[in-house]
Amino acid sequence: WEEGIGAARRPSEGQRSQQHVDETPFTMGSPKAAWAISGTLDVSVVLVSGQSVLNGVLLHPSFEVSSLFSQVQAALGKDVQALISPGGKCLNRDAVVSHCGLHTGDVLTAVLAPRTRLFPASRAFAAVSGGGSVSCWGDKRCS
Repeated sequence: WEEGIGAARRPSEGQRSQQHVDETPFTMGSPKAAWAISGTLDVSVVLVSGQSVLNGVLLHPSFEVSSLFSQVQAALGKDVQALISPGGKCLNRDAVVSHCGLHTGDVLTAVLAPRTRLFPASRAFAAVSGGGSVSCWGDKRCS
């Protein structure tokens, strides 16, 4: 038996099998609870360092998470590789906000995309990603 809003109450000894069930359509702390009142969800975004990026971002449940990525990238002026929920899950850019399990008051962590460095030669280029991988293109005879 669960206790709390929306949960059935355990019958006491000797009581008939009639149970009182709270018919509340949502539970406290669920995204539906916040959206039912305001129609939006209020979240904040910080960097891994804890530095605040955005406070009180209002999201509609039908928005795609990509809209939040865009807001964070605009605020930082940098590419964001991932947004991490308080539960440690990466948010899917293509997901709808209502399917992400977010709650009003959640603080998301933005992970910046590693910076790519370019190295030009006379007729070729090499790009080294922040993770260390190298991509080359151009004339093979260039060194």
